[in-house]
Amino acid sequence: MSVFEHIPVPPRLIHKDHDDDILVSNMRSEIPTWVHPEALARLDLSAEEHSLLHAHYEAGALHDGQRVFLRTSLPPVLPRDTADQPGFDWVADYYTATSKGLRLDAKFIPEHLEEKLAGLRPGQTPRISPATRSRLAKITDRLPCNLRTDRQSFCMINDLKNYFFYRKHHEHVPGIMLIEVARQAMYAQIYHSAQFKRGDVTITIKSMTCEFDDYVDANYPVMLSVDPVDVPEEARTGPFEGRRAEFYQRGKRVACINIVGLSITMKLFRRLRSTKPEPDDWFVPIKGFAPSVLFHDPSGKRIEGKLRKVSETGMDIVFSKQPEADAPLTFVICIDGIGYVDGKAQPRALTVEPEGVGGQLDMFDMSLDGKRKWCEAIKNYSHLDATLEVPA
Repeated sequence: MSVFEHIPVPPRLIHKDHDDDILVSNMRSEIPTWVHPEALARLDLSAEEHSLLHAHYEAGALHDGQRVFLRTSLPPVLPRDTADQPGFDWVADYYTATSKGLRLDAKFIPEHLEEKLAGLRPGQTPRISPATRSRLAKITDRLPCNLRTDRQSFCMINDLKNYFFYRKHHEHVPGIMLIEVARQAMYAQIYHSAQFKRGDVTITIKSMTCEFDDYVDANYPVMLSVDPVDVPEEARTGPFEGRRAEFYQRGKRVACINIVGLSITMKLFRRLRSTKPEPDDWFVPIKGFAPSVLFHDPSGKRIEGKLRKVSETGMDIVFSKQPEADAPLTFVICIDGIGYVDGKAQPRALTVEPEGVGGQLDMFDMSLDGKRKWCEAIKNYSHLDATLEVPA
């Protein structure tokens, strides 16, 4: 049984933390249709790279007898009437008419068009798997070439057991999944272009338009290519990046998603994302916050309290027993992915409840970093308490 091979892109490149969230694989530049022997000779190839390259290129003649290595997955010559066949008028853009037929002339041909050429000679023209293309691209990317396009191609990782997109049974690939695939591919293409470095800047989406040409079957491979596109001048208010992701399945385009993204420095990103909750709002922790807070009274005696609600400057706690003093307590709490937050907390009027002794505590004497972490935790890990009346 053959298994479709995926070489996933690194999670960090597409703003993810976990492998389960990766939806694109086999990232690759276009591999050239022919290369000069002199250019290959200048590459420092390992034995494995040398074997891989020569398994897919063979000596041939092109451009008035100039010796080159031709890619075996492309016919070097086509019958003269090929461009006249329905759906093959594009051949004239990549092949030149000669007395012997149409001769391969273009240095690069988009993958989906190459697949159509292979269909002209079923069983005769060998195909290159996407994973092998990815490995070849890492070699040919090192070749000097001024004509190389910025197009990047990917495979879609379409796992029918995906925890999010297939919670509900679908007879086709959900459109929201294609949108996320396009976003991931766009981010990977932008960072790969070397124009922006991940970590120095981040990309945020400004706008998106989608065209769904057909339903996408869940049980056939899906390929996509990402190309830079110009953002209209009237839409420019900053350093915007436009990308077009075109999806192909079984030789047919099935979707096209255009995305405009804004590149911003990480310093600006953190400032834009740093928001403070309203002072009078209380929030219920959903995750991230440790379930209990460790306190010490002025004498150093330890007491733990169960965390129920949080606010910008306070927490709602239930103790198993009444703290011995009304003096401020020191506290420390662990927050997943953020770290420890500590400071002091002054209990308000505590009351006896069925669970224990509970009430609100005012937090103070926190460092600036501690306050930042606390607000970040509230933003990421809590919801507004729906039992409280919220002003209109």
